[in-house]
Amino acid sequence: MAMTQGRRDAAGFFALVALGVGLLYLRDPHSLLLPTLYTEDGAWMAKLFNRGFWHTLIFAKGGDTPYFVTLNILLLQTAKSLNALCYGDSLARLPHFVSALAMIFYAVLAAAPVWLLRGSLTPAARGLLWALVLFMPLGTSSFEVLGRLSNIGYGLLFLCVCLLAWRRQADRALAWRIVGCDAAVWLCVSTNPLCYPVVAADYVLRGRAFRRRGESFLTTLRASAAARSAAVLAGAIVLTTMGMMLLESRPSPFLKETVNRHELVEAVVARPLVFPFLFPIYSRLTDAIAVAVIAGLAAVAWWLSRDDRRAGQLACAAAFVAAYAAVATVASRPGLTRVLSGYSTTMLDRYYFGTSLCAVLAMCAALSAGTASLQPHRRRLGWSLGIALVAIYATSAGRLVEFSRSRWPDQPSRDFATTVAEASATPAVHGKVKVPLHPRPWAALFPASNVRATAIALEGDTLRR
Repeated sequence: MAMTQGRRDAAGFFALVALGVGLLYLRDPHSLLLPTLYTEDGAWMAKLFNRGFWHTLIFAKGGDTPYFVTLNILLLQTAKSLNALCYGDSLARLPHFVSALAMIFYAVLAAAPVWLLRGSLTPAARGLLWALVLFMPLGTSSFEVLGRLSNIGYGLLFLCVCLLAWRRQADRALAWRIVGCDAAVWLCVSTNPLCYPVVAADYVLRGRAFRRRGESFLTTLRASAAARSAAVLAGAIVLTTMGMMLLESRPSPFLKETVNRHELVEAVVARPLVFPFLFPIYSRLTDAIAVAVIAGLAAVAWWLSRDDRRAGQLACAAAFVAAYAAVATVASRPGLTRVLSGYSTTMLDRYYFGTSLCAVLAMCAALSAGTASLQPHRRRLGWSLGIALVAIYATSAGRLVEFSRSRWPDQPSRDFATTVAEASATPAVHGKVKVPLHPRPWAALFPASNVRATAIALEGDTLRR
């Protein structure tokens, strides 16, 4: 019976992922309609061709010091291997594999909480969360997020919170599930540095509970597979942290800028925390309205979830992480306060993606507690807010779907295969050819053999047509 239930869960999960991929491509198919390698997707892919997997995994930033974007490199390597398996040395279809794997990642990001949070959220709340993750508003930035592996790391903050929520209740789960969860947490941490403090805080809270029980640490390690897995995860995170601390600072324009205090409320409160709930009228907001809205949402969420311990703890944790991430994002990239301008734009949306997902998770946890409450007034308010949120997204579908035409302001003029074929006419230097990426002035050196194979493949396609 347990095996049958496990198979049903797996089938349901994969069905949600498949449906999610379809919905994401309906939302924004342009990574397939005009396939390109976008920014780091091309730079890291070229590094994989030239330096190999292990060097790229450890030294993704370049130089001689470690820099980890582990999941990005793993998925790019997977795309490279699939392309080689299907098309040999030609690079013509490489962006298609990158696009497909990116969409699968975002579909998994939406489906994972449906399973991970079964002990904390009602089925309706988990279904709502699944849909909200798939249709998280991105302003005009869907083109540079959906279908791109270079920007998946921002969503891992949300996944990390969901994994840790499951992990706190999983000490009696099957050992392979616990180890798998801890491995996924390490992937989150070693890809998105914002996850480090979140995992550290979780360990501190679990450590306090462990000390209150008065158990011997060594005895617990010997008796519990969950404790051994947690210890290995802690060691892996420490090693990753030590490697990252060796990296020399390379200030980007965002880091060189100073904070524009006039845009601070918008950058810390409105765009990351309020936008996913009021995105259709974002341009009408003011600082005062944004602060009032977030205070009101926090008060309502607290009132709805205060009698449901699990949902309340999840709502509180997700809200805390969202607030921390909003502050940390602006503190680490003060230039964002120079990009936002009086609620007239939401760019650059990718930086706020994971933070907004955590804010949505907090609200879904509160709605779950409210709709399951035994008190009629809480139950009515919970259902009313949930229906209102669905109505906001349903009536604003035109802002979320970019099927016929992308709203991204800098569209590529040609696909990657054509760009590579044109680059084949330039002489190789040390066996490599410089290939333009999107957007300019991004470019990367690819092996001349792959560039020639792409040109030949493109000529063959033209002759067959």
